[in-house]
Amino acid sequence: MSRTYTTRLATLVDSTFLRAMLYEAASPLRRDRPPREELLANRSVAAFIDGWGRPGDHGIVAESEFEPVGAAWFRVFPDDDPEGGFVGGETPEMLIALTPEHRGKGVGGLLLSALLGKAKEEQKPSIGLNVPRGNLPAVSLFRRHGFVVVREHHGILTMHADLTG
Repeated sequence: MSRTYTTRLATLVDSTFLRAMLYEAASPLRRDRPPREELLANRSVAAFIDGWGRPGDHGIVAESEFEPVGAAWFRVFPDDDPEGGFVGGETPEMLIALTPEHRGKGVGGLLLSALLGKAKEEQKPSIGLNVPRGNLPAVSLFRRHGFVVVREHHGILTMHADLTG
């Protein structure tokens, strides 16, 4: 029997799940992943979730049988935020992650479509993200949704999608 996946807007109640998804997003391909609390203690990683729910924070949660299985969210980091993302300006930076057992089932595309729709609804002209060059499934997903590489640094691709078209 195939699973059915649905999406909904993330709320403050989802903070714990978003933190778990941040861990998945921050080290998706690493076999030697550091312990969760060690990785999430890194201020540049934690910046994506600390204080979740501030103005401009938006997220989507994917569920299967009423259980969260993935999330995608975005935040805007000021250019002078030393702990923020790498995109800068007023461009929101997004993250997306799934629990391992739900990868490769179309859930990422479902989440990404919903989040891009939310960004357009918020009249964001573009959105950006960072992804390891070696995460080929994610890079392919982002390219299919209109993201283009604008920079590469130490094996990390910075990608942008124009949302005005």
